[in-house]
Amino acid sequence: MKNNKGMTMIEVLVAITIMTIGLLAIAAVLPQAYRASIDSRKLSMATGFSQQMMELLKSEPISSPLLTSGVHPAGAPTTPLTVSADPGYTQWWSVQTNIVTGMAINRVTLWTKWQNSRGLDSISVITYISNI
Repeated sequence: MKNNKGMTMIEVLVAITIMTIGLLAIAAVLPQAYRASIDSRKLSMATGFSQQMMELLKSEPISSPLLTSGVHPAGAPTTPLTVSADPGYTQWWSVQTNIVTGMAINRVTLWTKWQNSRGLDSISVITYISNI
């Protein structure tokens, strides 16, 4: 029996082909992972902006002009409020007053909208505000 030392040319070519296929597969996934990472960051920022605005609305007295029945700011969602921290995000909210008969309870729904890699995206947050 002959003792072969080293690899044949065919073995080297097969190994290079397998390695190339693996590297191409990884390279194809990287742009998708990058877009997903950016979209996730934008969603986190939108959630933070929503929580911040909702806290501001909850700190207002129930008689505040910001909590009157209807959509705010005036003209929204056609002309929503631009988030000052990042102009890529817009917000508007609607208020339903006295949702429980005889009690001053308002339902506030807040929308935050932004652009992501697939187009426009938005989230909504709902809370109830009362004078109790």
